[in-house]
Amino acid sequence: MTMSYEQTTEPGVQERVQDQANAAIDQAKDALHKADLYVRENPLPTILGALAIGFALGLLARGSEPTPKSHWEDLRERAEDAEENLRSLLGAIGKKSRKAYKKGSSAVRDAVEDAAAAAGKIDVEDYTDPVSNWFRKLWK
Repeated sequence: MTMSYEQTTEPGVQERVQDQANAAIDQAKDALHKADLYVRENPLPTILGALAIGFALGLLARGSEPTPKSHWEDLRERAEDAEENLRSLLGAIGKKSRKAYKKGSSAVRDAVEDAAAAAGKIDVEDYTDPVSNWFRKLWK
């Protein structure tokens, strides 16, 4: 008398596991979609970030090989150069981001000021006169 896998588990466990697996798949698809949108909207920082990560991983992989002590100095200099290059790269990206933020915030401020000016030009009497006339007729 052999029992199948379904017979040895509690009722509903298989459905719960399947639901959790489906939820995990949906979350992974959502994360992949968000990452795709970010890459499409910000290609330059993504490419530069990938280059920086690849360069750092290359240095780490190369550094894991056994080297004589004379090469340690060379490795440390390369790491310092990589750090300096990475800092300058991130600084440039930060400057561009700040400029884009300022440009965007000033555009929003200008739009709000234009909307406020346009709202100030609205003649309220055009809208209130028909209502006040209606009330006058009603109370006569």
